[in-house]
Amino acid sequence: MYDKPGWSFYIATLQGEDVGIGSLFINKEIAILAASAVKPIARNQGIHQALIQFRINEALKQNCILMIGHAKFASISQNNMERCGLKMAYTKSIWTETI
Repeated sequence: MYDKPGWSFYIATLQGEDVGIGSLFINKEIAILAASAVKPIARNQGIHQALIQFRINEALKQNCILMIGHAKFASISQNNMERCGLKMAYTKSIWTETI
């Protein structure tokens, strides 16, 4: 996806080491905060939240009027998205059958 139109990727560094990544997809006025990850050694230092906020700011610079992301319900990721001003639109259930 790196060379596809609309996609951007961001790397977070801490003391010169790459510790996190976030991706952003923009099509017209819609932004998708598609994926983000932080190395375990760098967690609980605000990096994930900073990656979210940075991508939101980039989307705003490109005049996006809708931003979409996903996170596990009641997770740290959800909390970080809410801290950055995103609001939950709906929850998703995944149903399985155990045999």
